[in-house]
Amino acid sequence: MVGLEVGRIERVNVGAQFANGTARYQNSSSYGGSAYQLPETNPAHIFRKNPSDRATNINSTSKDDYFLEDVYEAINTSSRVDRTQGSHITISGVGGEPGANGNNLLYYIDGNLWIHNMNAYSFTLWNSTGTPIHLTFVVKGNIYISDNIFYNQANQDGLAMIAMKDPSVSDSGNIYFGDPAFGTLEYMDAFMYAENNFYDNNLSASGSATVTVHGNMTAGNQVLINRDYGSQHSKLTVNFDPRIYNNTLTLPGLPTSTNGAGALAVVSWREVAAP
Repeated sequence: MVGLEVGRIERVNVGAQFANGTARYQNSSSYGGSAYQLPETNPAHIFRKNPSDRATNINSTSKDDYFLEDVYEAINTSSRVDRTQGSHITISGVGGEPGANGNNLLYYIDGNLWIHNMNAYSFTLWNSTGTPIHLTFVVKGNIYISDNIFYNQANQDGLAMIAMKDPSVSDSGNIYFGDPAFGTLEYMDAFMYAENNFYDNNLSASGSATVTVHGNMTAGNQVLINRDYGSQHSKLTVNFDPRIYNNTLTLPGLPTSTNGAGALAVVSWREVAAP
């Protein structure tokens, strides 16, 4: 069984999917290196686990590392920062894609999540029928965003990314912006919450001169973004996306707004053990 009820939320435990015997360690020359990959029919196929060409990245963390990239779609290596030039992330069971419906689900990762590929600059949530994509990624670890992430339909798609603390790992619950080597990050479509901090990886000397977030940034502790380095200023712009606030968008596991006019209300939330 792929889905799991958490209260009223259907969840995909990504680590459990990689451990269920269907993952294969395979090479992908286009996406880079060899990695554990799942069949296209599995909703968690949109992640590759511990790719060998990013050993420096995965060796810098204390938990498994999952990279958002879909090896069943052709990679787009264009450096143009635009949703049409993003490598497609296609959701199973949507728009003619094989497998169980992977839309409107919460994906739970006990480890780290990366949006970082050595050959691609951008990724786009996409399907052939224009079905709105609504996803929530909950990560018990850190989230590292080095490449651009786009909605295909800006007014209909939605992605929430939540970094939770792991009591056993001091560096956890954080969201890191920027590519430490190439400064390729310029745009993010996402609602983001870091239980701990937001940090920048490279918004300085050789990094991105401008970074735009369309969504929101909320930190349980603080936002530590260094936007000045010598004479260079890196501009960070956050364009607030009001759709969750005004009830025109609902994402899995997120609290609902009371008519967009007050506090958020969570109606019963409880995690239950997997059977």
